[in-house]
Amino acid sequence: MLLVAVLLLMLFSPRQGEESDEVRIRGEAELVKKIKNELESSAAKLRDRVVQAVEVPSSHYRTLIGRGGQHLNELQNKTGAQIQFPGSRSYAQVGEADNAAELIKANPADIVKVSGSLAACEAAIAELKVC
Repeated sequence: MLLVAVLLLMLFSPRQGEESDEVRIRGEAELVKKIKNELESSAAKLRDRVVQAVEVPSSHYRTLIGRGGQHLNELQNKTGAQIQFPGSRSYAQVGEADNAAELIKANPADIVKVSGSLAACEAAIAELKVC
């Protein structure tokens, strides 16, 4: 279903260079309605997304991540936040942390980025600080 939505978006998004924030979706009414609801939900999540950083000693990473990422996955599922450790493939892609100035003196190897809703980030940071 999501693949169909992506294909429709690619077909009916504004052309490159056009100034528009409009996306037109054409198709079966029920499918269009579902796609519209999903897009609105995703847009709301992105609007509410923040990136926070927390200082965690790199010596704790192994325990926090767990074998095969099990502990990390459990923590992310529990809090609803995404957690990126330095050196991960998507660490730089998460973007600059909103509170980066607070950690200016911290060792960059000890700065973990947490993204999601503010409440999810706060919950994840609280869990990371306990370890």
